[in-house]
Amino acid sequence: MGEIVGVKLQEVLKIAGAGLVALCLLMSGGCGGGSSAANVVTVSVTSNPSILILGQSATLIATVSGADNTNVTWGPCQYVYDVTKNGKTAPIDPPVQCPDDGSFGTLSNQQTTGTATYTAPDPAKFQLPDQTKFPNLHIVITATSVHDANKSGKANIKLISGIQGALTPVTASVPTKEQQLFFVTLTNDIQNKGVTWLITQNVPSTTNGVTTNYPELPTCSPTCGTITPDTNNPNVAVYTAPDTVPTAITPAQKDNPNSSSPQNLAIVATPKADNAGLVLGTITIVTGGPITFNGITPTIAPQGATLWDIYLDAPGISSASKINLTDSSGGTRTKDSTSGQIKILFPLPATSTTTTTTSATSTGARLRLNATDLLAAGPFTVSVADPAQPCNSNPTGTVCTATGASAFNIIPVRPTSTATVPDDVVQGVNTQNTRVTVDGGYFGPGGSLAKVYFQSLGNPGSILGLDPTRPSTSRQLNTLISPDQINTGSPGLYPLYVASNTIPVPNNAAATNMALFPDFSSSPPQKSATSISAGLNPGAIDIDPTLGVLAVAETGSNTIEFFGIGNGSLTSLGQVASSPAAPINVPTGLSVNRTNHTVAIVNYGTQTSTKNPDGSCKQSTSTGQSVTVLNVPGSPSPITPFSVTIPFTVAPGSVQGSSVCPAPMPYSIGVDPDSNLALI
Repeated sequence: MGEIVGVKLQEVLKIAGAGLVALCLLMSGGCGGGSSAANVVTVSVTSNPSILILGQSATLIATVSGADNTNVTWGPCQYVYDVTKNGKTAPIDPPVQCPDDGSFGTLSNQQTTGTATYTAPDPAKFQLPDQTKFPNLHIVITATSVHDANKSGKANIKLISGIQGALTPVTASVPTKEQQLFFVTLTNDIQNKGVTWLITQNVPSTTNGVTTNYPELPTCSPTCGTITPDTNNPNVAVYTAPDTVPTAITPAQKDNPNSSSPQNLAIVATPKADNAGLVLGTITIVTGGPITFNGITPTIAPQGATLWDIYLDAPGISSASKINLTDSSGGTRTKDSTSGQIKILFPLPATSTTTTTTSATSTGARLRLNATDLLAAGPFTVSVADPAQPCNSNPTGTVCTATGASAFNIIPVRPTSTATVPDDVVQGVNTQNTRVTVDGGYFGPGGSLAKVYFQSLGNPGSILGLDPTRPSTSRQLNTLISPDQINTGSPGLYPLYVASNTIPVPNNAAATNMALFPDFSSSPPQKSATSISAGLNPGAIDIDPTLGVLAVAETGSNTIEFFGIGNGSLTSLGQVASSPAAPINVPTGLSVNRTNHTVAIVNYGTQTSTKNPDGSCKQSTSTGQSVTVLNVPGSPSPITPFSVTIPFTVAPGSVQGSSVCPAPMPYSIGVDPDSNLALI
């Protein structure tokens, strides 16, 4: 029995050993000690950029990792687009090869080292592939590793046409039986294919996973009116409203949120070269009827502003109406819906839970004046005319003015400045003009109503010229300051004024500051050859920048000395000693009030203390503490010097208690020139 067991055990061990050997061979590192795992080959492909406008090119870079041989082979140009099956949308698989005609772009300059070039279709020959047939179109470029043909990477490139449109007007209220002109401005429509027009009451919807968007929605014409493109320019179309205001959506659409407002419809302009660039507008069909022009508000407007709104109380006015502005000399400007400056107003919703209006008749209009309208000061009369409706009982098409206020006055206002860039300049560095941008307002169109002065207000030689390469606006002045204006004169902080060209007069100016710094790298500051003598132990200093006077507290001699500041020089203007009315007793600090040209001096005075047996302070006595105020030499409105004694009695029960010892002593002072208050 022992033999049988021994033989069977040997057979089992043989089988187990063979299994372990096989397992060791299968493991990437083997069963030996210390060998590393085998490298995993990966391929990645990047495109720069990953979104292309027609005609642009992208550089493709393939990177192979985990292989000694990093070369690749490039696959052909392919594309994918979204398809919907069984209610699920996903990219088509496998990708489709691009046609050879270049309509989906071309792949060129393929290098085995890992670079290639993809060029999007030429917009002069091809338009973007139809987005309705190829939704979410992407170009796919594949690179495969030479080391391991089973390893590859892909780059996805999105194609766009770059076509963008702007619809004018975006919104319009059109009376029944009347017409409204619409036009679209397209950019990047290289082939000038223009747009197709659609009017619809339906909204985009999804059924069984398939989404129907605006270009594919059904038209509501002729129930909701008609849209007729211009035969000579497809980007222009005329909308004609129906005879009556619609009462239902046509064709009917389930769950349409606009079903309660069938008088509203969308106007859709879709570029033929790329339907993804469609633009939308809104048409509101209103009941045609007479216009009642009651008045305008407000009746003033600021000259030079960027915009200003005038509201017309004119029930019945529509997008077909024209608004006239007539100045005092009889010159007239006409605004219509294509100007983008008129918005027709309707009543608010009847309740807080609905967004529909209670009436299809307008309540008035908002006229938005732009910078050009606000250029000239003076009175302007507002009048209204409509090609199909009477106004204030005047015949159809006749201009009518309001029965109430019908004129507004453009009033000159002071320009404002809020910031200057740059706000500092180094002298001697720039040999060319330096750009200076002033932000603010009421500058007029192109900055025509304002001038910028540096240092000297009203001096023609101090005016900064406008930068011809950067047009100014009513909110921003782009100017140039010359090297002479920067380099002439001493460094310092100087005003930059913005003043009106007309009225208010130039001395009613707004101001910011600009600092001029010396160029210490080329002209280091020079020390004066001779020192300036001062009194004993000078301890504090301050400057009156307007008068150019330096004040020095000479603590050791109990005097205040003044110096006149010149170009590289200081000249003593004399010392002021202590007097009964204005004592100076150990002056340790001073501060100049540059508004009234005085200097406040804090007097430290003296202090004596007694001590307890343990050496701690027992009691201190202070004398001579005060603030003295003197005139700065040259003050245009001198005062009588005076002094205020500083008490230092600490109230019992205060935070510090009643036995502060030694008592605090005044040492320095600062004056606020606006409030004439001082902090000691």
